[in-house]
Amino acid sequence: MTQQPCLQCGFQFNCICSLLPKLSSEHKLMLLIHPNEQARDTNTGKLLIQCQLNVTRVVWERKCPPAEWSTMFADPSLLPVLLFPSEESLTLEQVQKQSHQQNRKPMFIILDATWQEARKMINKSHWLEDIAMMGLVSQANSQYQLRRNQQDGNLCTFEVAAQLLGQLGEHENQQQMLDFFQHYIPHFQAEKSGHALKS
Repeated sequence: MTQQPCLQCGFQFNCICSLLPKLSSEHKLMLLIHPNEQARDTNTGKLLIQCQLNVTRVVWERKCPPAEWSTMFADPSLLPVLLFPSEESLTLEQVQKQSHQQNRKPMFIILDATWQEARKMINKSHWLEDIAMMGLVSQANSQYQLRRNQQDGNLCTFEVAAQLLGQLGEHENQQQMLDFFQHYIPHFQAEKSGHALKS
């Protein structure tokens, strides 16, 4: 009889449910998802949801912002900040200072896309132009080796969130995420090969 995929994680041979950390964070995250990511099994943004982090998922549209976007901007208590490196990018310290001065809680927006797609999202959507950008200082090399033609030094979505939370002071969350991700990669690779991971 054919083994059925897990209803929770979707893996057929290498269920990861017992590996997933159950996290709690005081910081708000938003994933702005490129439409292509929704069909990719190599997407790591979905793992943030499975770890029960405080994440809102919004699918990117080129010409106009999604409805959830308008709702966020209508909330005076939130300060939207887009994580993307550029010459104009603020540091985390600058964002925290601005947040404190305005008495607004940062909503950190992570582009859930390949780096090539993320650049296109920034360049093609005028409705993203007025959002403050923040550069994230990477403190580790990426463990992510599931896609080809990715530039050295770039982190995947899950790793970006882990680094961000760590730099925000949530070191326990960061460590649990990175420990999980280290186990996730071989489980994913074995799953794609159609067999259970050998212990």
